[in-house]
Amino acid sequence: MIIDLISFRAAKALIDQHGTDAPRIALLRLERLLDEDNFDGAAVWHRILAAAEELARDRREGEALH
Repeated sequence: MIIDLISFRAAKALIDQHGTDAPRIALLRLERLLDEDNFDGAAVWHRILAAAEELARDRREGEALH
């Protein structure tokens, strides 16, 4: 999956607001949208979730940051 800049910015804002809970919050929003059959919104939150997980994951020694 290609994660766009807008998704990374939204994920960063989510992390700034919710800290380490950001991926869980994104997942809850994604699930709610799926329950409402809002597949376009769910696709957006799927990208935000992926970006939040990427931003939150631990880095290996020598690995470049974003």
